[in-house]
Amino acid sequence: MSIQNNNLNKKQNVSEKFRTFTWFDLLLIILVISGAVGSIPLIRANQPSTVAIYKDNSVYAEYPLNEDREISVKGHEGPMKVRIHDGCVSVSSSTCMKQICVKSGAISKPYQQLVCAPNHVLIEIRSHKKTEQKIDAITQ
Repeated sequence: MSIQNNNLNKKQNVSEKFRTFTWFDLLLIILVISGAVGSIPLIRANQPSTVAIYKDNSVYAEYPLNEDREISVKGHEGPMKVRIHDGCVSVSSSTCMKQICVKSGAISKPYQQLVCAPNHVLIEIRSHKKTEQKIDAITQ
């Protein structure tokens, strides 16, 4: 009889441990999960989507930011290589004298720009979100 009582006591102890989990805990878990899932579209809405390459003030090419590639652009001083990788854009090589465009590093946010003045090339990240106001260099 004592073995049955001992087993019964163990079952009661285990069930008491699970009783500390309340309906409030379940509601809190549901709210946290739904908040995380609900914020995914908001996070994606702010991500940039395209890279525009301008040559002599006209659009030379436009590429999606999420596809890795290397583009060769023929500038006034000679060819330059633009690299799109991991959601960033950088100038990997250029024939310009001071290499400022190469030393500038990678950009990844909307309206950031890379400029190679000797080659007359400007690279800009565009946001897929349409905005009526354009941001210029002064307000940035």
